[in-house]
Amino acid sequence: MEKIKPMDDEELSAVSGGYEVVFQEGVSRDSWFVSLVTRQMVQNSIRGYLNGPEKAVPEVIAVGDRRFRVRQTGETYYVEAM
Repeated sequence: MEKIKPMDDEELSAVSGGYEVVFQEGVSRDSWFVSLVTRQMVQNSIRGYLNGPEKAVPEVIAVGDRRFRVRQTGETYYVEAM
């Protein structure tokens, strides 16, 4: 039996196909797919801010109508839903 290995960030990015996800009524925000894509979108936002001219990540990031608090300890960013 082949062992399942975790996907790296590049493979995870391919899951969303580069499209923005819109959370509609009836979509379970707790489903594994929505959680995966939301996580990827938050990570992409953080990377975008770090690659931007100011290289600073805001304390709150919005994905659709959801908001996430971001805090930094050293080089690690911690994200929690608000």
